[in-house]
Amino acid sequence: MKVLITGSKGFIAKNLIEVLKAQNDYELLLVDIDTPKETLDTFCQICDFVFHFAGVNRSPNPTDFSEGNYEYSKSLIDLLKKHKNFCPIVFSSSIQAEENNPYGQSKKMCEDLLLNYAKTENAPIIIYRLPNIYGRWCRPNYNSFIATLCYNMPRNLPFEINNEDRPITLVYVNDLVNELISVLNNKNYKTGFYNVNTYDKTTIREVVDILCSFKDRDMQLINLNSHLKVCLYATYVSYLPLEELTYNTKYIEDQRGSFSELLHFASAGQISINIINPGMIKGNHYHNLRIEKFIVIKGKCLFKLRKIDSNQIISYELSDAKLQIIDIPIGYTHSIVNIGDEKAIMLIWSSINYNKDDADTYHLDV
Repeated sequence: MKVLITGSKGFIAKNLIEVLKAQNDYELLLVDIDTPKETLDTFCQICDFVFHFAGVNRSPNPTDFSEGNYEYSKSLIDLLKKHKNFCPIVFSSSIQAEENNPYGQSKKMCEDLLLNYAKTENAPIIIYRLPNIYGRWCRPNYNSFIATLCYNMPRNLPFEINNEDRPITLVYVNDLVNELISVLNNKNYKTGFYNVNTYDKTTIREVVDILCSFKDRDMQLINLNSHLKVCLYATYVSYLPLEELTYNTKYIEDQRGSFSELLHFASAGQISINIINPGMIKGNHYHNLRIEKFIVIKGKCLFKLRKIDSNQIISYELSDAKLQIIDIPIGYTHSIVNIGDEKAIMLIWSSINYNKDDADTYHLDV
């Protein structure tokens, strides 16, 4: 299937192109501002489907909108007519088409042009009046406040927010891409206005608050309990400076090995890494509230447990040969010895984040 994509260097197009490339089911005919008209002419002759993203969305000159949006759309349609190629067209319009501004008016003119083309030539026209689209590869400090915030915040660059309480509708670019691909694969094309099924209604203030919560990067994991937070976090991390992707953990080392606090959860404890040198023993303590889960991912360890009011010792051998998780009940003193020939590495989940002022850890030999 030959798919023509105009505005191929733009934000939405780039995300769509990468997904289509990965599927290997399409021949992509990519057009941008530098594409010769002769190439566009050839593409319009052979294409089976058109995604029309090309256009001007920001300019100090109002006439640029009509020339970059309406005139370009008209030239595209004229070329398709020339070759009697009445394939489906998906057009990315904007909710601004309902507003009285030069950009919105130009989008409305394009809509009318395409709908008239559909009526006279029986060509399927699918129009999306898109709200605020955000995600990776969107240009910051241009026309997306989310891209600007995600770029400026981790770099401590200034930004300005207006109308914080204004309601907005947001669509994550991957959700839009999935929608567009479903339209592409649907052979029952019908002319009309379409909506993206997955979206979030929010306010500018809420978006700013969520993004601010991502700024202080530490071991505390973000509570990603909504579609909006998941998508904003994915977007935010995609804008982090590449030279600052790493950061330190809390690390303790002695002759027995090392211990690192890895990740803290707001309401689900923490994950740590415990390394024990060959022949060394760790533990010999118990907890009254803290539950721990251990898994040995490298090496071999012997876990010994004893209920603090009993003399019975229970032993478990865990190794990377068979990944198993062991639960340590409260009131059981426990020790871990590395019985292998190499460093033993284990992951620990603890039900409570460590607090040195209330460690809930009591020394007692097994």
